Amino acid sequence: MAIAKEGQTLFGLVNQMKQELGLSDEQVKQVLPIMKENILKRQEYIESLSGEPIRSDEQFKKFSRKLRRETNEQLKGVLTPEQMQKLKQKQNIRESLNKDVVDFSEGLDSGVSLNPQGGSFQF
Repeated sequence: MAIAKEGQTLFGLVNQMKQELGLSDEQVKQVLPIMKENILKRQEYIESLSGEPIRSDEQFKKFSRKLRRETNEQLKGVLTPEQMQKLKQKQNIRESLNKDVVDFSEGLDSGVSLNPQGGSFQF
């Protein structure tokens, strides 16, 4: 959930969360700024690398885990316990499927695009 898929907008990500977690309209309004902040922090971190390869980089993994914990902590104030449990299950599945697959080194120079205003979130 915390990482948008290729070509997915902020609103697309939150809509996906709405569908998968059963968010109410009020929850959607509260989740939008949380996920926007998540995307902005991830974008800032990626831009700070200045083209450095990060494949299997423990520092990037540490950053991602920290950001996910921070985001989840904020989401706890919005989601029900059942919704949080479902979110964490999805995150755990994604994490187990994506072990050691992170490689943004080529995408950085060719145009990483993260637009939390509703534009594309692409690598």
